Amino acid sequence: MNEEELKERAIHSLLQSNIGKVSPAEAFVIGWRNGWDEALDVALEIVRKELDDEEEC
Repeated sequence: MNEEELKERAIHSLLQSNIGKVSPAEAFVIGWRNGWDEALDVALEIVRKELDDEEEC
């Protein structure tokens, strides 16, 4: 996954969170939590890909 794909995922996640409809404090928490969840998803994808690549060798 390259930097451009990561940026696209981050923007997509923010757009889906509807943070414009809540208070700034709530928007911060929602954005932080969505970022955390997305980061974990990306990390898991990377690890799974590496494990799959190792199994093919």
